[in-house]
Amino acid sequence: MTKIKNTFLILTVILFLSACNNTKEEANSKPVYQSKLPMPGNIQDIRDTKLNMVGKYYDAETHPQPATDIGFAYSKDLEDYDRAIEWFKYSDSMIPSGNNSHQ
Repeated sequence: MTKIKNTFLILTVILFLSACNNTKEEANSKPVYQSKLPMPGNIQDIRDTKLNMVGKYYDAETHPQPATDIGFAYSKDLEDYDRAIEWFKYSDSMIPSGNNSHQ
C-alpha cells in the first residue's frame, strides 16, 4: 500500500511540474491576427498627425487594439471621422470586439 501511495505522489509531482513548464517566449507571446482589409494610410500619415502613434501603427499590423486606439485618436483628437472609421473597420476585420464593432 505504501508503494502505491509513493508512486501516486511521485506521478502527481511530475505531472504538476511538467504542466507548469512555460518558457518566457510562450508566456510573453501575443496572438497574431490577420486583417482582411489593407492597413489604412501609411506611416507618414501617422507621423503627420503629431499624435505619437508610430509605435501603435506597427503594432496594428498584427493586433486589433492598436488599430482601434488609432481610430479613437483620429476621432476624438483630430475629429477626422472618415479616417477613424477606416481604422475601426480595419481593426474589426482582424477580430470583432466591443470597442471596434461599436464604433
